[in-house]
Amino acid sequence: MPKRIKEGVRSNILFWILVIGITIISLYRIRLGVEITDEAYHLAETKTVLKGNIPYVYNTGMAVGMTFFTIPFYWLYTLFVPGEEGVFLFMRFVFVAVRTLIVLLAAYFLQKKYKNRLAVSLATLMMLSYHYMSIPDFNYNTISLYLIYLVGCVLLRYENTCSSPEKNMLLFVAGICSALAVFAHPVASIEVIIFLMGIIAFSFSMRDLLLYIGGGANAGDSGIRSNPDAIGRGEACGRVA
Repeated sequence: MPKRIKEGVRSNILFWILVIGITIISLYRIRLGVEITDEAYHLAETKTVLKGNIPYVYNTGMAVGMTFFTIPFYWLYTLFVPGEEGVFLFMRFVFVAVRTLIVLLAAYFLQKKYKNRLAVSLATLMMLSYHYMSIPDFNYNTISLYLIYLVGCVLLRYENTCSSPEKNMLLFVAGICSALAVFAHPVASIEVIIFLMGIIAFSFSMRDLLLYIGGGANAGDSGIRSNPDAIGRGEACGRVA
């Protein structure tokens, strides 16, 4: 086996050992302690929207849109578990799984753009091991951070591909993730404006710009319409059990 291939195999093995190690440590950490900042608030926000509150009508917090991302997982838990005693641990576990998936997907797009394996591996491991607070969990900062990171990597791949169908898919997906990031934390709109400027500067194509915006509009419309019963019932925040 050529020396270059051997070195590549060794570096890949080391990379995956570190990825698995960081994931195992994170899964162990989520079982210990109580998150003392906003974890309970974020889950309560998710529960009230799931029960019928209308985001931006009855729930008017800055980051109420983050519930568009967390509701499917919370709903999945309540579908199979009669009580909610373990919902905190479940959502922490889901966060670690989703974070790992997003970071590895971003690494896939990065290595399509950059041939330097070491740089891609370091970026991936740093994002994978980053904990915003003491315990890995969903909050408006982590959701927007990882989604914006993924969008940046997707757009780097978009800039480096010549296939029109792939470009269309990448732009649409980037738009969806950008919208979810802005819903989670409105400050992410700054990065989205920069992405829009990059698309305009790179392609000069109104079609590409509309694909990106269309993905975001689709995510926004789906999020707002995700609980049509809530609009009919009009349950106020204080009335949700």
